Amino acid sequence: MSRISPAQFREQFSEVLDPADEVVVVYSGIWTFGHQFGLPIRDVPRMLIEQMLEAVGPDRTLVLPSYTYAYAGKRSYSPQESLPETGVLPQAYWREFPVTRTESALNSSNVMVLPMHVNDGRSPNWATLSSNTSRTDAYSLTSISAGTPFG
Repeated sequence: MSRISPAQFREQFSEVLDPADEVVVVYSGIWTFGHQFGLPIRDVPRMLIEQMLEAVGPDRTLVLPSYTYAYAGKRSYSPQESLPETGVLPQAYWREFPVTRTESALNSSNVMVLPMHVNDGRSPNWATLSSNTSRTDAYSLTSISAGTPFG
């Protein structure tokens, strides 16, 4: 079995990015190739996210869908406490990186929120979403609402 280095992954990932992309959405299924890095499997999600962030760079936004399907039955959801149910990559992004998560349980996403002085206002992000939205309004937001990268 051939191995993939983190640098090779980053190079290949970079090749699929268009220079005009402002938002990069990654739907993941790393179980099909995660073992090919030759790393302990618990280290693969963080390494992949770090490589993707490096490829995406500071002028774009990396988004990982992080739906909570259990909401349909439980009617309970917290962006800070409900575990994303879309795989280990969104879970690692949510737990280990300074991301914010949208308020819609069945259509939520994790987004890296950069301080405005770092991102210089060029890359779409949700840095001001929670401070400009009342709690009642926030629960009606989706990933495509105004003020989000897709809105």
